[in-house]
Amino acid sequence: MKEGLTPSAPDSVRKNRERFADRIEGNELNRDTLFASPSAASSFLMGASTSGNRYWEAPEGVTLGDLEAAELKAAADEV
Repeated sequence: MKEGLTPSAPDSVRKNRERFADRIEGNELNRDTLFASPSAASSFLMGASTSGNRYWEAPEGVTLGDLEAAELKAAADEV
């Protein structure tokens, strides 16, 4: 987790950092924390506006966006 926020960080990031301040130790969350979206979670961690679909990656390095696109394509191919 990045320390601090960028000057352009959305208010939602600032509010979540305040809301979950008791869960932050150093630069790590000390327990599971649920966010409304992948982007909300990545923005919280990065202290800036980010795209969760681009930020989150599977261990193989595939982004969440790529995984979702592959799932949608597979579902469409089944129809």
